[in-house]
Amino acid sequence: MRSDAVLPAAMVRRLLPEVDERAWMFVLAIGAFAVLGLKEMPLSAPLVLGLFAAGVVGLIAAGWLGPEAPLYALIAYLPFSGLLAGGASIPFLNLTNLLILLIVVSHIWRQRRNELQVLTSAPMNAVIALFAALAVLSWMRAGWMYGGWYASTHAVALLRWLRPMAFYFVALWAVRDARALKTVLALIAVAVTVVALMALWEYLDRAGSTIERSRVQGIAGEANRMGAFFVTYMFLFLGYFFVTPLRRYGWLMLVPFLLCVRGIMVTFSRGAHVAFAAGVLVACWMRSKWLFVVAAAAAAFIITHPALLPGGFRTRIEQTIRPGQRLDLDAGTSQELSRQLEPSVGRRVEAWNGGLAMVRAHPWVGVGFGGFRRFIPHYTQGRVSSMAAHNTYLWLASEMGIPTLLVFLLFLDLLAYHTVWLYRHSQDVWLRALGLGVLAGAAALSVANGFSECLDSSEEVVGYFWILCALVMRGVLLEKQQAGARGVRQGAGE
Repeated sequence: MRSDAVLPAAMVRRLLPEVDERAWMFVLAIGAFAVLGLKEMPLSAPLVLGLFAAGVVGLIAAGWLGPEAPLYALIAYLPFSGLLAGGASIPFLNLTNLLILLIVVSHIWRQRRNELQVLTSAPMNAVIALFAALAVLSWMRAGWMYGGWYASTHAVALLRWLRPMAFYFVALWAVRDARALKTVLALIAVAVTVVALMALWEYLDRAGSTIERSRVQGIAGEANRMGAFFVTYMFLFLGYFFVTPLRRYGWLMLVPFLLCVRGIMVTFSRGAHVAFAAGVLVACWMRSKWLFVVAAAAAAFIITHPALLPGGFRTRIEQTIRPGQRLDLDAGTSQELSRQLEPSVGRRVEAWNGGLAMVRAHPWVGVGFGGFRRFIPHYTQGRVSSMAAHNTYLWLASEMGIPTLLVFLLFLDLLAYHTVWLYRHSQDVWLRALGLGVLAGAAALSVANGFSECLDSSEEVVGYFWILCALVMRGVLLEKQQAGARGVRQGAGE
């Protein structure tokens, strides 16, 4: 290691002894990507190739040509990939794809050199692979039914939707020990904090006379998806606070957590606020049943006393119903109900009703990947033009069929099981915080999925989710390996 890098590496070893000493370089990269994003400076194709080539040469020169360093680079770049994506003249030539390729090649080379298996077996692998396969089959069937033009039109969208799932396998293969796991987790925490600061900075610039003008779009480019980003990852901080004794400064994690809370507020996303409440309740339930009772009582009190809500959010909730209207949930038809609601909410109700009609008409295979927007005018008798489903579960069932939705729900169930197992069985603070944080974040994301197509979001929003799933699986495998090793030692001692 060069002399000018000794001091930062020593600082990392002192402050976070369980984290890779190279982490400081990628923290600087996160800051650099954030500055470029704020200045709206996309990475052109020549610049991407130049950065990638220089990075590979640097890794080789430093003797770091393993999969961990490229994975750290992917973690640093991922939240800003949408802001920095340039117009490449060569299809799929971008920094994300190049980093994935480098991780895979480095992993295979490492495993072959050490005469180890390349692939890692884990309980969630088959379910995620099946989920992706069903999406591909849905796209292929739609191309067969509607023509080759349909398949070619949606091919790129399908690949972009599948790529975040590839992050799961890439991270599961690259992360082989607790040190790499904790480094990835620390870099994700830093990146989420930086994104929250960027959102607050944007709010200072966007704040205006109306809520619509003030809504922060952030790295997601859309306010509701930005809210989904925060509720998915912010509970990593709360999880660490819950499992760390106060004498170990776990309370410091409340600072980035509260920054994310403020980030949710400036998105003015109704779905994100409801999802946040769900995540808090799940985290409190796991930590202490008494704490859950207190949190539930506080939530009930706020619901019955809406004047206690922040002014902007209270106004946003009040805007759900049209002025002069009174909400009647027993309205006879979706048209009557939508007329009582604010126009954007009313269109969602109409789209949901049309989506249910799609599911009834095609319950097993759906209308095909990418078909919701195309066919929703038909299933709403023209009352809704082309628009998203604004509901992940309805979107999956309508485009890919009920079996695909059931596979997704099975995946969420497996994720919940393994996060709870990790939280309850691990003695490592980092792994317990990972289990609790991902469980609460997944619960919040599941609620947010009812109001938006979070799973269909761009990778800067959902990419970390799949990587965190891989970290949970790797954490479970490491804990079981250690338990097995302890059992062998105890048997030898007897």
